[in-house]
Amino acid sequence: MKEQADILKTTLDLLQKLTKGNLHSSFLLRSLQIKSAIVKYLEANGINVYSSQRRSLCANY
Repeated sequence: MKEQADILKTTLDLLQKLTKGNLHSSFLLRSLQIKSAIVKYLEANGINVYSSQRRSLCANY
């Protein structure tokens, strides 16, 4: 599970970098949905998500 969590956290970081400066609304919405699903999955499995990643999710609203 640790390896899977590391991969998902890296995915969160990459999605955050991709969404910076991207104004295409459908891309931003889909990215937010993916990031939200990853965070929910990690937290459901007892993996703490970094507060900076949580803040970046909220910043997209």
